[in-house]
This record gives sequence, structure tokens and C-alpha cells, in this order.
Amino acid sequence: MAPVAFQIMSDLHLETHPTYDYEIKLSAPYLALLGDIGHVGDEGLYKFFEKLLKRYWVVFFLLGNHEPTYQTWQIAKDRIRAFERRLQHLHSNSTIGKFVFLDQTRYDVTDTLTVLGCTLFTNVPPEQATDIRDRMVDFKGIREWTVNDHNAAHQSDVEWLNSQVASISAAEPHREIVVFTHHCPTKDERALDPRHVDSPVSSGFVCDMRGEPCWQNKSVVCWGFGHTHYTCDFIDEHGTRVVANQKAMPVYCITGTNRGLGLEFVRQLAASADNTILAATRSLESDLTDLKAITGPAKIHILQCDTSDVESIRSFAFKAKSILDASGLKIDVLLNNAGINKKSHQTSLDFDPESLLEQIQVNVIGPAKVVEFLNAGSLLSPNVRIVNFTSGLGSMTESLGAPGNTARKCCTYSISKAGLNMLAVHQSGDLREKAGLHGAVVILMDPGWVKTHPTMSAPKFEIGRLISHFTNRPLEDQASGWAELWDTDQSDLWDRGRPSAPLIELVESHPEVLPKPTAGRRLKALVPGCGKGYDVVMLALHAFDTYGLEVSSAAIKTAEAYAAHELGEPRPINYGNKDDPAVSELGLVKFIEGDFFSRDWEKDINFQDAGGFDLIYDYTFLCALPPEMRQGWARRMSELLAPGGILVCLEFPLHKDMKYPGPPWPLQGVYWDLLAEGGTGVVRELVDESSGGNGAFERILRYKPKESYPQGQGKDMVGVWSLKQGEVKSSNL
Repeated sequence: MAPVAFQIMSDLHLETHPTYDYEIKLSAPYLALLGDIGHVGDEGLYKFFEKLLKRYWVVFFLLGNHEPTYQTWQIAKDRIRAFERRLQHLHSNSTIGKFVFLDQTRYDVTDTLTVLGCTLFTNVPPEQATDIRDRMVDFKGIREWTVNDHNAAHQSDVEWLNSQVASISAAEPHREIVVFTHHCPTKDERALDPRHVDSPVSSGFVCDMRGEPCWQNKSVVCWGFGHTHYTCDFIDEHGTRVVANQKAMPVYCITGTNRGLGLEFVRQLAASADNTILAATRSLESDLTDLKAITGPAKIHILQCDTSDVESIRSFAFKAKSILDASGLKIDVLLNNAGINKKSHQTSLDFDPESLLEQIQVNVIGPAKVVEFLNAGSLLSPNVRIVNFTSGLGSMTESLGAPGNTARKCCTYSISKAGLNMLAVHQSGDLREKAGLHGAVVILMDPGWVKTHPTMSAPKFEIGRLISHFTNRPLEDQASGWAELWDTDQSDLWDRGRPSAPLIELVESHPEVLPKPTAGRRLKALVPGCGKGYDVVMLALHAFDTYGLEVSSAAIKTAEAYAAHELGEPRPINYGNKDDPAVSELGLVKFIEGDFFSRDWEKDINFQDAGGFDLIYDYTFLCALPPEMRQGWARRMSELLAPGGILVCLEFPLHKDMKYPGPPWPLQGVYWDLLAEGGTGVVRELVDESSGGNGAFERILRYKPKESYPQGQGKDMVGVWSLKQGEVKSSNL
């Protein structure tokens, strides 16, 4: 008999998502939902189940500790059983899958495989009973439920599992057993998040079944669980596969959220149901209209935290602890955003001491105490990322220079930001060495001048402007979205102001990978999404006939003006050796308005011979596209590239976490998946780039460039690709 495959998931917490609109990619015919999926009182939960049953043969479901919130356990079970009975009738009269409620339930999948399932409540010892009773949702949100009831339910589940496993293994020794529970059944370190091992509420999440007969029985081949928000997959010493596939729930803590950067961070992060956000604001009585108007599936907690008042910060940390401890969560990212700048006209010769002290309190002592009190409450993840928002005005390097240096202003504010910079140095070492948060990283970020209030004049940059412009924009409107930004003079969002140093390095230092021009014919290059034309001009100065493609007439006019000036008097920035540039024959420059994914623009290129481009350069083009458009990008590249030509990709951004939205979209492993493997380009985990697959391309060179743009310096990689021999081209070039 063929092996049976299960797909397991838990802790989706769809009760935080108002539409229960969550897609699960089918990877096996049997789906096990191991608790904390949604709320039994929400009709959306049952519609979600019904949608899944149209795709899966069997959907197993067991209750976690969040489904019964505001109910009794018995009411919650009765509702699920009523749904199960209704679905049994539908199943017998249609092709819909079978729904199986696992509440001390045995289900024989085949003649040789059985599923046993129950919630498996944990055993709370007396020394943790008070903390767990006061802090966990089980005892604050579930009606008529006590720690004693919880422990009794644990004993019942353990006795049932031991009895069932013993009975099956004795009567049917050929039968294998898979056990599904909500709570974690083992204290094996491989199953536990190191952050929570010593938590005073750990017994609310984990019980140790390793000494029980049901765990040690050889008939049990797999045990799946949820609840801990920690994913694992390993084989224990008894040969049992222990597995959890739980939805991550990152926690963000942000100060100064009533306006400006803090408000925009909350708005962006609220779009994901995975996120928990502690939105701290100076006063709950001030104007919070914009903050309270933010809608999204994330869990947002608005808390008071006046960073000018140490006691307010202490109170904030206490409230944050009560929220996070109930779910066993810790802060993954802390954004110390709150800050003030007062009396910026004053100098070191006439400043107001009270103004300086106030700014030091808010801009330095405030962030210090926020970290201190959160750490004291054990609320920071061992790998926490702390971002202190600083300013170039606090930089000695930027402020030193000729008289009149514009960086030398805002005397008292700049002094406070210099103090914040040194605070970050100390925090970084102290958190790792004294607090034991060995993976903690403290970051200083200068966001530039930012508009934080409607009465202020517009800033040059506003964080999230690019992402928000494309949020919920249909795929077919992506090109017009970029054209709008060009037409409204917002190219500052991506413009780098110079040609690509990595591309110059490739052209000048790696001639071995460049196609060889034939007699009387220069090499042809294409730069899709060419921006203001920097790389188009640079390639032309290196003897390529170069075509720049953009979606906006405004962009084309800007690029043409740049080219006219730069080609007449080329600057050293176009060459690797700026003191002795290698002057080449000048190639053709042509800018074309068109959509890369359409072929209409190809008619504007008059080739003497067909065959495609010898070099295509991708930098901020693929990362500008939604993941759903990546396969189309790869297909077009294979159509446009000449046999023997090269596709040069400056891989950026590689530093951005894959879960964050774009543009720019994170691209770790994406080029390999698309080009070498022939995949979709939607990458959610580390990609093995050691051997190619069914893609149309092979990578002939990859290296870290000596110099890149500041945003990717030290992280960017250059990949050079060619078409595999025998790949059929369909372009009409």
C-alpha cells in the first residue's frame, strides 16, 4: 500500500482575520489542523472548513485553547460536533471531503494506519499555577475553567492515549499510529523555542510525555502538535517523528505611533495577520484618530508610553508584559521612534538648558529606559532587533567640515542624537553580555527629514510611500503605477544618481563572460526599467548599442536629457579606473517607452539581424515586480536574450527579510529558483543553489562586487546567466 501523506498546520489564529480568508497550499490529501485555527463562535470558521473540504480527502481538527474563548469547553465541543454531523451528511451525498473532530478520537485511515487525536491539556505544577491562572487566556477567557479542571483534563487525555496505544499495538501489531495533539508533548530541546524554556508559564504550553507508555511504544511513528508557535521536525530516540508546523507571530513594539514614522510603521505592519503590534503613544487622550483608524488583521494594542516620564515607561512595560505573557510571546523588533526637536534655531552660544534637558530625556533616556524595563520583564527575544531612530545631525563625521556646513545646526537636538548614538553602542554590548540576549542587534537608523504633522511642509521622503503606492494594486496596473510616480516627479524613491559600479566592474574586469562582437556589428544591450539612463549611457561608453526601456514618457525625456549631456562630456563615474578611463568606441543609445511584458515596443528597434540582445541588465527591475509576475519576467528574459548572450543580475535586496512586502521585494534565492530551477520565484525558505533544475538558464558566474550602492554594499551579489543550449526562442527581434 502506498504511504499516506499528511499536511499539518496550527495556530493560524484566523479569529484575528475578519474574513477567514486564508489560503493553504495543498501538499497532501490529508490535512490536520492542530488547534488555535479560529473561534468556534465565528461562522467564518465553518466556511473556512467547508472550503478546505472541497480540496482535501479528510480534514482533521482538534481544539486549541483559543477556539473556546468566551465559551465553555462543552459549548465549543458541541458546536464542532454539530458541524461534524452536518458534514457527515454532505459527505455521504457528495464528493466533499470528510471532517473528523479529534476529541479523544480514533480514526483508521487505512488497514495499517490509525490517527489518534486529542487536545492533550498540560499538567500545571503548583509553583506555576498562579502565574498561569493570571496570565494565560485559558483561565481568563474560557468560562468555567480552572487550573484544576485543566490538570484533570490532562490526566484524562494521558490515560486515553496510553490505553488506545496499548490496545492497538496488542490487538493489531501491524498497525502504525500517528498522534495529533494541540499542546506540545515533549520537553526535548529540539521541540522548544529557546526563548521560552525557562518561562514561568511554560507548563501552560508543554507537558513531557516521554516517560509515558504511549510515547515509548514502537507503534507510534509520528506525533504532531501546535500551540508553542515554534516549528520543528526531528526523529527522537524511539524513532518517532516529532513535527510541528505553526504559523509565526512576530511581535513589534513601536514608540511614538500617533503620527509620522511610527504611525506609518503600524499601518504597514497591520496588513499581516501574523503580526502583533504594541503601539505606544505619549498620551491616550491626545488625537489618536489616525492610529485608531488603522484597520487590518494584525493584533494592535494601543498603550500609553510617555518617554519623557520614567514611571510612564515602567507602567507601559508592565502592561506589555501582561499582554505578551498570556500568549508566551516576546518582542522581536523594537522601534524606538519617539523623539522631539525643539528650539532648533538656538546655537551653543545661546541655547536654553531646559530645552536641552528635555530633548536628552525624550531622545536618550527614554529609549534607554524602554529597553531597560522591557528587558527586566523578560519581554525581549534573544534575537531582538532594536532600532534607535537617530539623525545625521548627531554624527561627528557629518557635522565636521567647512564653516556653514548644513549638518551643523539644531544644536540641542544634535547633542541629544549624539548621545543616542553612544547609547546604542552600550546597549548592543550590554544586551548580549549582561542580559544574555546573545543574538540581540541594536541598529541606528537615520530616516532623513520626515513630515510628522499636517502643518509641516512636505518632506523629501516618507517611509512606506513606495510600498503603500502599490499595495492592493492589480497586476495589470503595475506599469501604470510606475508611470504615475514618474509623472508626479517621485523618482527620488529609487533613483541612485549614478551608473552601477558592479556592472562597470563586470564589463571591464570579466571579459571572459562577455559575448564577442562579430565584424561590423557591435554588441546589443537592454536595460529594462532603465530609470534616468545611467547604465544605458555607461554601456554605450563601453561600445554597446544600448536600449533603455521605461514605462513613462516623462522618464524617457529625463533619460534622453541625461544621455545628451553625459555622452558629450563623460564623467569618471562611468569607468572603473576613474583616473585613467578605458575609452572605447561609442555605442548607440536609444530610449523606448513601453511595457517590458508587451511586445509592442520591439517594433521600435531596427536590428540589422535578428537574434535578441547580447547583454540584458537587471538591477531594480525584478525586485520592483510582485512575486506573481516573476515567471513572466523569466519567460521574457529567455525570449529577449540572444543565443550566447548573458543576463546580468545585480541581486538586490538580499538583506531584506522574505516576509516583508515590496517594492523592493526581497530576492534571496529568487533568481536561482526562476532561472536555474524553472520555478515560480516565490521563495519562502533557504534555497539550495548547488545544482540546477529544469530552468531555461545556467549560471556561469556569481561573485560579490567590490563596490555597490550603499543600500546593498557588502550584501549584493552579481549573477551572470546564459541560456542553456537548445532552448527555443520565440521573440521576433
